[in-house]
Amino acid sequence: MQKPVCVFIVGNGFSQGFGFPSSLELWDICLSARHPVPQYFNQCLKKYPISYFRNNNIRDIELLLSIWSAYIDNYQDLIPNFNNQNSGRGYYEAYLDNLCGHLLELGNKASRDKRYHDFKKWLSGKMSQFEIRFITLNYDLVLEKMISEIGKNVVYLGSVVDASGVFIRKLHGSANWLKANVPNMNMANDWKPHVIWKNGNSQEYVYSFNNYSSVPHIAFRSPPVIIPPLIQKNYKGIFAELVRLAKADLKIAKFVFVVGYSLPAADIFIRELLKDYSQSIPARGTKFVYINSNQDHCAEAKKSIGGSNRLICINEAWNTVIFDTLI
Repeated sequence: MQKPVCVFIVGNGFSQGFGFPSSLELWDICLSARHPVPQYFNQCLKKYPISYFRNNNIRDIELLLSIWSAYIDNYQDLIPNFNNQNSGRGYYEAYLDNLCGHLLELGNKASRDKRYHDFKKWLSGKMSQFEIRFITLNYDLVLEKMISEIGKNVVYLGSVVDASGVFIRKLHGSANWLKANVPNMNMANDWKPHVIWKNGNSQEYVYSFNNYSSVPHIAFRSPPVIIPPLIQKNYKGIFAELVRLAKADLKIAKFVFVVGYSLPAADIFIRELLKDYSQSIPARGTKFVYINSNQDHCAEAKKSIGGSNRLICINEAWNTVIFDTLI
C-alpha cells in the first residue's frame, strides 16, 4: 500500500530553528575569508558593490547578492568586450564560494544542536508511515546532512524514488552544486562528483557533491549553482525542472507544511505557486499548514496564499509545534 505523501516547504527560518544565525549575524560571519584563495577574497571586499555596503553599514546579504548579480548582468549587456575581470564576476563568485563555505560550516554546527536531533528522530520515525518530501528555498545542506544521517539517499531530481531515497527540491540552488561545461569533473584522487543535470543544447552540466560537511568548490571555474534573491528570478535549466517536480509533489501531497518561510517580496513566483496550490486543495481534503513565529508573516500568508479556510496558520516557533497533532 502506498504511503501518504507529506511535503515540507522550508525557508531560512527552518535552519534558524537549529541555531543558524540571523541574516545580520550571517553578514558579519561572511566577511571572514573561507575562500580557497583568501588574498583574492580580501581584494573582493574592496570592490563595488560590497565596498559600498560596508562603507555605509548596509548589512543585507540578500540585497547585496541581488544588486551584485544584476550589476554584472548589466555590465555584460552594455560592454561589448565583456570579461570577468572588468565586470567583477570573479569577485562575485569568490563571495559566493565564501558564503557557501560558511553555510557548510554552520550546517556542521547545526547538526550538534539538540533541536536538530529531536527533529531527525521524529522524521526518521514518520518515514515508516509517510513518504516525506522537501521543497526548500535555502542554499544550506542541513536537510542533506539529516537525511544522510537517517540512512537515506538524497534525491534532487526525478519523480520516482525507492524506500532508500528522499526527494529534496532546491528551487534556488545549493551550496554543493557546481556548474561546468565538461562531462567529467575529476577531483583529487580521481574522485568524481555526480552529474545530476545536463543541458543537451549547451553542454552545461550541474554536479552534486554528496559530502555535506566539506564541499571543494573550484575557484573561478565552478561557482555554486544558486539563484540570487532577485525579484526577476529566472527559473530555467535545472531550476525549471525543479519547479515542475515541486508542483508534481504538491499535487499528490496529503499534508503540506510551510515552515520558517517568510514569503519575501522578491519571491513572486513562489507566492503564486503556493496561492495556486491553496486554491486547488479543498476537494482533496489535503491539510495545508503555515507555521511561523512572526505574526505579520502569518497574516501575510493568510492574505496572499490562504484564502477562505484552505490554509491553517500557526503563529509559533516551528520547532515547538507538535507535528503529530497535525498528521
